[in-house]
Amino acid sequence: MDFWKLVNDVAKAANELHKEQREKEVNELMREINDFHMMNAIDKALATGNREAFNKLVGSE
Repeated sequence: MDFWKLVNDVAKAANELHKEQREKEVNELMREINDFHMMNAIDKALATGNREAFNKLVGSE
C-alpha cells in the first residue's frame, strides 16, 4: 500500500470520527437546551400559579 494513500485513509477516518463526535455533542447540547427551556416553563407556570400549564408541562393531565 502506498504511504500517502495510507496517510489519506487515516486522515479520512479521523475526520469521520471527529464529525461523529461533533454530531453527538450538538445533539447533547440541544437536549440540554430543551431541558433548560422546559424547566424555565415549569418555573414560570409555578410562579404564576398556572396549574393548567404546569400539568401539561409535567404530563399530569
